[in-house]
Amino acid sequence: MKSYDITYIDPWTNREVRHLDVPQCQLKDIDGETWFTGYNKPIEVITATLVSIERDEAKHAYFNTYGTASE
Repeated sequence: MKSYDITYIDPWTNREVRHLDVPQCQLKDIDGETWFTGYNKPIEVITATLVSIERDEAKHAYFNTYGTASE
């Protein structure tokens, strides 16, 4: 599944927020604009950058080798 690094303006704090590895299913195209639907109401996305396959594979290799902090 594709994932994206996104940036948007938080409507509650009016600050720029960046989320990493957002799944494509949480992004919607509405009238040619990209919206993040991870919260109760859609939020317009400023930038959305596709996560490279190499970075995704490196992340999985790291967690397969070292696990997570909770293990």
